Amino acid sequence: MFEPQVRWLEAAAAQDHPDGLYNMAVMHAYGHGGAPQNNDLARQYFERAAALDFAPAKNGLAMLLSRICKKLSNYLTKAPLWEIRTAITTKAFCCGKG
Repeated sequence: MFEPQVRWLEAAAAQDHPDGLYNMAVMHAYGHGGAPQNNDLARQYFERAAALDFAPAKNGLAMLLSRICKKLSNYLTKAPLWEIRTAITTKAFCCGKG
C-alpha cells in the first residue's frame, strides 16, 4: 500500500505536474514509497515529465533505459535462446519482472 504522501504525488501526476510525474517515476523505478517496482510504469511517468521539458525526467529516463539495457545485456550472455525469446516477447525486462 502506498504511503499517505504518495496520494499527493499521484494527484499532481494526474494533473501532469512535472515534479509529480518525476517522483512517481522514481518511486516505480526503484520500488520506493510502497510503490511496486515497475520499469514500464516508471518509463511512462518519465516520458510524460520529459515531454514537459523537465530536465531531471530526461536524465531519469536515460538512466532507467541504461539500467534496462545493462540488465538485458547481462542476461543475453548467460541465457539459453528459448529463455531470451520468452523474455523479449513477455516484456520481462521493461516491466520489472525479469
